Amino acid sequence: MPRSSAVAVCATSAACATPASVAASAPSGAATVIPADPSAAASGGASDDSGGGAGLSRNRVQVVANDYPEGLYVLAGSDGTGNAYFVEVCTRVPLTANCPDFFGVMSLMRPADALGPMAPAAGPYGAVRLNGPWSSALAQAAAAAADMPSAVLTSACAPPPGIDGQRKAVFSWGWDFGSLPPSLAFSGFVAVYRRYPLTRLHPGSYNVQFLKPAAVRLAVIVKFLDANPDLAGKSRPDGSPLAEREVIATTDTPNMVIPMGNVTEVTFVFSVPPIHMLDYVEKMSAACVMTQNVWIAELFAIVAVAVVAFLG
Repeated sequence: MPRSSAVAVCATSAACATPASVAASAPSGAATVIPADPSAAASGGASDDSGGGAGLSRNRVQVVANDYPEGLYVLAGSDGTGNAYFVEVCTRVPLTANCPDFFGVMSLMRPADALGPMAPAAGPYGAVRLNGPWSSALAQAAAAAADMPSAVLTSACAPPPGIDGQRKAVFSWGWDFGSLPPSLAFSGFVAVYRRYPLTRLHPGSYNVQFLKPAAVRLAVIVKFLDANPDLAGKSRPDGSPLAEREVIATTDTPNMVIPMGNVTEVTFVFSVPPIHMLDYVEKMSAACVMTQNVWIAELFAIVAVAVVAFLG
């Protein structure tokens, strides 16, 4: 639904008391105004925020919490049409922050922001309709979007994956629609636990179990440096090392093979639908269990020894 009135975000209650006080406070930075934009849908889709230091977009403004020691105040006036809209104040972990206790960052995005043109908005607040399977390409698109400040709606530190020896990894995460931004209950969301440095996994073949509600979709992305000597020192057109590769398992393809090399990081992706597709259950969880096929792991070791012996 179009929003045809301005919304002000202020550092003090006095600055947001009236439209006149907002106008007087804006030059000093005590008030930031998101101008009226009849073409801006209330879905709040992400846009390029690079043009403004505050991260200003059509329906979203990003601010630094330390700049608001007295709290954050919002003035949202009626547009006179009788159409209802609401304002959500969300918190986000800075991209440069380090979570304590080996925790990683879980970022939540509206589906349209996470998947972009691969799944255009088809419902309220950035909901999408996925007509095909939950593919590796969709999982990679969501993981990449989590690196963009304009796409992430809210984020928080989350406990790390558990690892048993070097052949099994487990990651579980739960959500509560009652404590998330209210609009996510209508749109669903994509959550990404991004770039966790889980370097203790061995190369080999893994069976991946996804323990989840039926309507939830999961993926795990493992990044590694390929040990193939033919790739050493070579780069892609974007400058990234050619030896840096990813393998992906999804709920539709629950197996992966990590070739010989060194695992550098792991990313977990959760696609959670609107709450009505989950029988209106607010609190739920899902888990990913990666278990290495032992006999194949032993075969990898034999091949590695044979290669070393041959080269020696």
